[in-house]
Amino acid sequence: MALRGRVSGRVLLMACAMMFTVGTLLRGITSVAPGIVSAPMVPMARRLSILPEQEWNDERDVVMGLARFDAVHTAQPPWDVGLKAFVGTLRLSGYKGRIVLFVHPKLIEATTGAMGALRTYLESRQVELTVGSDVVPCRFPAGFEVPKDIQKGESGKADGGALRMKCTERYPTLPLEWSRFALARDWLRDNPETTWGLVTDVRDTFFQRPPFAYMGPPAGAQSFVYEEYYGDRSKTHAQGKQVGIDTTHWFSRLAEKCYGAEAASYLGKPMLCSGQFVGTRDGLVASMTAYVDEMLANVEKGAQCVTPVVPDQPLLNYLVYRNGLPQTLAPVPFGEGAVMTVGGACTTRSGRGGLRDRLSFDAENYVLDAYGRRAPVIHQWDRCSPWLEAWLRKWLAKRDELPAGNFAHVDETKGESPTDPPRQPRTHKRRPHPTDPAWEWCSPQYDLCECATEIRYGHDDVADRFEYHTPEGGATTCDVRREHPTEQGDRGGPFMTDPAPGKFKECQCRVGDARSGSTAARTGGNAAQRRPKLHAHRRRPEDPEWEWCSPQYDLCECAGEVRFGHDSFPDTFLFYTPEAYIGPITCDSQRSSITEDGDRGGPFESDPAPGQVKECHCRVSGAQA
Repeated sequence: MALRGRVSGRVLLMACAMMFTVGTLLRGITSVAPGIVSAPMVPMARRLSILPEQEWNDERDVVMGLARFDAVHTAQPPWDVGLKAFVGTLRLSGYKGRIVLFVHPKLIEATTGAMGALRTYLESRQVELTVGSDVVPCRFPAGFEVPKDIQKGESGKADGGALRMKCTERYPTLPLEWSRFALARDWLRDNPETTWGLVTDVRDTFFQRPPFAYMGPPAGAQSFVYEEYYGDRSKTHAQGKQVGIDTTHWFSRLAEKCYGAEAASYLGKPMLCSGQFVGTRDGLVASMTAYVDEMLANVEKGAQCVTPVVPDQPLLNYLVYRNGLPQTLAPVPFGEGAVMTVGGACTTRSGRGGLRDRLSFDAENYVLDAYGRRAPVIHQWDRCSPWLEAWLRKWLAKRDELPAGNFAHVDETKGESPTDPPRQPRTHKRRPHPTDPAWEWCSPQYDLCECATEIRYGHDDVADRFEYHTPEGGATTCDVRREHPTEQGDRGGPFMTDPAPGKFKECQCRVGDARSGSTAARTGGNAAQRRPKLHAHRRRPEDPEWEWCSPQYDLCECAGEVRFGHDSFPDTFLFYTPEAYIGPITCDSQRSSITEDGDRGGPFESDPAPGQVKECHCRVSGAQA
């Protein structure tokens, strides 16, 4: 058989950037900041799956955002809490770099009252304030008319659309929602010593680690945007509501009002969030320049192409998913980078917030990324209310960032803060499994499962990856084994590997009268154990040389060449061609050891897209290899 990996000269995705001509690309990357050495870029999935030898946290880093505070908004609790959550957690994370906020001139000049107190607070946290949200009427070209039904902004309130209906003096034709990217670009141009940068939403962002801790030393022109929670679209939340968000969402489809059918052709892709850009100084300057150039061009086209008709996020998704875009900006899968935008994971399709079963947490209730690390940046935390907001408020109050207030509504099942005594694991009453009568739900991850037969640990979304354990007596901690015990002596549970990275797992107990014996139960005795199956091939209009053949772990029947990977990382696909047809192959990488069931995995030597559910494609007969 022939097995090969294909490495393309294009190191990052062709379909992921915000610049749209070769000339723009060349202009964006020819100037490299002093002290930063240009280096070849590494595919995101490969680079983020390995921790750098030393975590990055440098005084030349910068975090910047637009903080619109005038006399109307300063004293309102959502803004106050949001700002203190942003600045307070960033400094408490140990972040050494600069914090730059573009604010209203009234805040810079304030010395008394609520505005003065806010300014004092920000200066005590070494925040640099610069004018950027001076809020003047936009001066659009002649004949530019905003439709009356959206003149008050998406909320319909007189002050709700100021971000999208008001401009700044420096950029009088760009609404504040857009001009923040121009302001960030200009600041970066004026500060060539900058290493890593984050251009971010302010109100709904907080920090668990220094934001660039896992990025490693900066090199060359590179920048990243982050996918929102896409999820398994065939699955639903435990309460019966589908979660996850993609570009079929009405908000993303607003781009069609300007770009027509071309924008509609990118439906069904993971939603990219415009609220967070991470990159080197040169990468961000290049990305912001291209983004702003498109905004300025849209102003000339008319109101149908300008926010609030086409806000920044639909525009971003349109530009990233256009064909033939440059390589300096790449999208990062949910949970695999510096930022986790958790709104889609916490919100049902009907808009209800506060869900939690699509996220993973450590014992101190920090949100974990796909690799089991504390995610540095948490975005859209307000969609996770009340549980995350309550935890965050209490965490900040203990550090004198907020008044203590009344926290009677705090969800006590999620503990408190890193300095509190760790929450003690507890047992739960078992309940029937909704679809598998051979098993009962026993415990959520980190708690205790009391079971005398057999325990399986994992997530129903990946049922063929459960880890199994036969208890010897007493309650079992529902968690993986820790390599090193915590300060409290916690060694975790008995399970050797994480069967569902990035998911909040659970333990299930085999029903007492079900067939006993773990090996027998998993080798055919348990009718509920899912077996690999064949699927009908499906055409791929966006890539006619290949047909979809099988999801990961199932069987792919193909008489020719098969590739294995994820469309978000086309340069990392692995390829396999049998010397002679031998029947269906397992769509999976090779296992280092054979399981009790005799499962050797598939023919592919490595994982081309860590943290992603991959698939196999079959080359169409006659297509050129």
